[in-house]
Amino acid sequence: MEVGTDGRFILAKRQHLKHGNGGYEEPVEGEFDFWILDTRAPAVYGPFDSEECGNKRRELGVSDQLQLQGVGSLSPYRE
Repeated sequence: MEVGTDGRFILAKRQHLKHGNGGYEEPVEGEFDFWILDTRAPAVYGPFDSEECGNKRRELGVSDQLQLQGVGSLSPYRE
């Protein structure tokens, strides 16, 4: 999972999962959905594919400077 925030908008990218052996879910290679959360509205938009997400970002005025990064980068304990 990847996320990004600018204080107003939160972007999220989630990998699709499928049921695997032993009842565990496994990632589906190359398949993702995207979400946009507006903390002012409040509103949640998605799921989108990559192109739809880009279109919605432009519609909402989400800056191109807002980039997705691994969720581990948000931890205050990371080195």
